Amino acid sequence: MTTDQEITLDPGERGELEDAANLGGHAARSVLPALALLAGDNGREGGGGTDAQISRELDVTERIVRSIKKRFLAKGAPPSASPKSRTARAA
Repeated sequence: MTTDQEITLDPGERGELEDAANLGGHAARSVLPALALLAGDNGREGGGGTDAQISRELDVTERIVRSIKKRFLAKGAPPSASPKSRTARAA
């Protein structure tokens, strides 16, 4: 069994993620990580949810939640600020 990675967002990160989650015009691939990180934020009132709680709330697997947290901790930036690079498909 893996342990949940703890995420604590600073006010700037939280604001950026809230904008990505609440405002239109953002790619869907940046909204899910924003929601997952906001739900797991230990700095919010009541503390962050566990990976299992977050995965149930967002209807994704725990593995996806852990991957989002791991990527955030490695890069130190919200996913909306640093999306994964995508390669173009050959026509």
